[in-house]
Amino acid sequence: MNYNYEKLGTGEKECYNEIVKASKKLQRMVTLPGKYSLDDVSKILIAVAYDCPGLFYVNFNRLKIFQMPSQTELEMSYLYDVENIPDMKKRVNDSLKLMLKAIDIKDTDTDLVKCKKIHDYMVKNVVYDHAAVGHAEEYFEAYTIAGVFYKKRAVCEGVSKAFKFLCDRLKVDGAVIIGDSLLNSDSGNSGHAWNAVRIDGEYFHMDITWDMCMSGQCRVNRYDYFLIPDGWINTDHKSEWPGKCSSIVNSYFYRTGKYIENMAHLEKYLNDRIFVKKKKIIYFRYKGKCDEQTAKSIMDTISKNIRLLGRTGTFYFWNNENQNVFFVNLNEY
Repeated sequence: MNYNYEKLGTGEKECYNEIVKASKKLQRMVTLPGKYSLDDVSKILIAVAYDCPGLFYVNFNRLKIFQMPSQTELEMSYLYDVENIPDMKKRVNDSLKLMLKAIDIKDTDTDLVKCKKIHDYMVKNVVYDHAAVGHAEEYFEAYTIAGVFYKKRAVCEGVSKAFKFLCDRLKVDGAVIIGDSLLNSDSGNSGHAWNAVRIDGEYFHMDITWDMCMSGQCRVNRYDYFLIPDGWINTDHKSEWPGKCSSIVNSYFYRTGKYIENMAHLEKYLNDRIFVKKKKIIYFRYKGKCDEQTAKSIMDTISKNIRLLGRTGTFYFWNNENQNVFFVNLNEY
């Protein structure tokens, strides 16, 4: 899904194609067919940058624009010395091959299964590069697929581009969404990137970066932001994404029976999970309105059942308030 390309006008699409062609050939100058304003060119460059993550070696922030009487000239800029780019492309491609082998996609896998396999691999094998936040020039690879495939360290932009790149390779309809996080950030920068994916004709949101960070803290794969609808993502994300994501059917919680309807349902789930199946992980999303009092009742109910189990000592208890998600790990730390 070249989502940004589809938003461009006819002339802008021609420019987009010329920039892609020039980038692949490592050209230094590009002539755009027509005269365009700086804002127009910036829009086209953003479209190329997020639709074509395989152009990880292009420095889209440093391109120079020359406006001529009847045309626009673009001086390309690259993140590596031009003579070293083929070697970098080979390194990234070799790392990608190893990743695809580990992900182990089968011919019979549905798009949903492909998305889960990509999600699980990245959550387990890629770490968030905190040092790179706000330092894009110094840690530029963290903002590209090279950070994920080659160094296994990236920020949200690199992670979302890598997912889009893998979707393209595996013939899954995916896009990068650029927007904002509605959570407070230590860096003071609310800019954020995640993905949209189309499965069986319906769009879903997926934020692997946030699942990755929470999974690292919990030592267990998290799926709080796996194939979720607008109503869920909009509680802590903001974007101008025009696609309609209204279904919950592919979300982790709905598909695994961990979408809790009410307190009676919670009691039944906890009994089955703790006492019947003897599971150590309690992980669910609460459907109803989860105000402070409801959240306290949920936590009290979980604590009561843990006491009935006869458990003492330390366990991990975490509540993603924005998503109404509760996570408890009964394993000893």
